[in-house]
Amino acid sequence: MSDTDLHHEPGAAAVNEQAANWIERRMRPTWGEDDEAALQAWLAEAIAHRIAFWRLEGAWSETSRLIALRPPALQRPQRSPATSTWSTISKSLAAAVLIAAAGYFASGYITAQNATYSTGLGERKTLTLADGSKIELNTNTILRTATAGDARKVWLDKGEAYFSVKHDAAHPFEVIAQGRRITDLGTRFNVRSDAGQLKVAVLQGRVSFQEKSGSDHIELNPGDVVVAEAGKLSLTRVPTGDLTDRLSWRSGKLMFHHAPLSQVAAEFNRYNGTKVVIAGEGARDMTINGTFATNDVQAFGRIAQTILGLKVDHQVTKQGTRIVISR
Repeated sequence: MSDTDLHHEPGAAAVNEQAANWIERRMRPTWGEDDEAALQAWLAEAIAHRIAFWRLEGAWSETSRLIALRPPALQRPQRSPATSTWSTISKSLAAAVLIAAAGYFASGYITAQNATYSTGLGERKTLTLADGSKIELNTNTILRTATAGDARKVWLDKGEAYFSVKHDAAHPFEVIAQGRRITDLGTRFNVRSDAGQLKVAVLQGRVSFQEKSGSDHIELNPGDVVVAEAGKLSLTRVPTGDLTDRLSWRSGKLMFHHAPLSQVAAEFNRYNGTKVVIAGEGARDMTINGTFATNDVQAFGRIAQTILGLKVDHQVTKQGTRIVISR
């Protein structure tokens, strides 16, 4: 019996309602260790429970603009008991999730059918798919999902996304970006689509990379990074620890190791309205080590001034605010 068939069996509506109730209860300030154990027991009872919960959790993320992945109960700060106002709000949100998810249950794997997800400047978002796979969207990203039967396919129109895929050989997971095709072979991987350049990095498992329709496939293994540009394709090997550092955006950080200031500025500009301009070749070629919050562009300016001895000029222009760094 397929996952799709499960949603047409008698009682599916009741399972969906139970899943929504669990999500609503999980948001209450009184949620504790016993509640978490009861939820896990309910999820273990049947695959239909897990599918309903995963899909509603993904729908909740889009409806209430909350991250679908919540921290464990023991890590949550203690708060006062829930008030009647909170109960009303959370139940209303649960009802909204049921309405929003109504169209999701006709599809096979992905939580939304023909849906588009996006993040703004400096924003991150996590999507949980119905099969347990997760997609983390980085700043200024647009991703589309579409389902046809049990096919799993997404399009990364722009930006960057980290994929943690539940492998299913019978239903390959495909990412289409800039006309190239990335197919999961049991994988954790990152895809970044910039103007004129596509970069794929594999942290775990394997990925099949196809430059264009009809071309040969390249199999990527952990540590492999492929960069595709117009008429050019390069493949390099990077220690997986270094790859993890490069993906520090997943925790809201930017990590640099002997990085030219021009590169550092370009990365900060991906996340912030205040733009950094490095003026002059002498300053652009200087390198820096450090870890910064993605939204703390001012900290970079202070380091450039106090540690590197550079001039830092804060300007307001018609295009917006900017920080000009020079010798």
